[in-house]
Amino acid sequence: MSDNYSDDWPSQFFKQYQDRGMMKWRGFYLSDHTAKFKAAVNQVTEMENRQQPQQMALTEIFKLLEQAYVTQQQLRIWLNQLTVKDATIVRADVVAGIVNGFNEEGVYVSHQLVPYDTIAWIETVARHRQ
Repeated sequence: MSDNYSDDWPSQFFKQYQDRGMMKWRGFYLSDHTAKFKAAVNQVTEMENRQQPQQMALTEIFKLLEQAYVTQQQLRIWLNQLTVKDATIVRADVVAGIVNGFNEEGVYVSHQLVPYDTIAWIETVARHRQ
């Protein structure tokens, strides 16, 4: 061993050592959160650039819903709502399926309740014959 080594060296080191605290973790923190932030910004930008159909008249909405219920035609329904989940904006923009029924609150499409006031636009989906 060298002459300038002593058994007291580790305790001396930790007496003089100053922990940098969060500085040493900042690189890990930023890379993870920067990636999540960029994904959220891209998602918002995509939603803003997406061409949404205009609001359909309520009478036209009811007419199409009734017609689809009678003929068991498949529908695609655009909604007027944004949903936030785990600090990320999730667009609940389209519900597709067959109308199963109605009540005073909304319409059941593929056993999912869609409130009337959230419906922006409805279109029928053409069936492919096999």
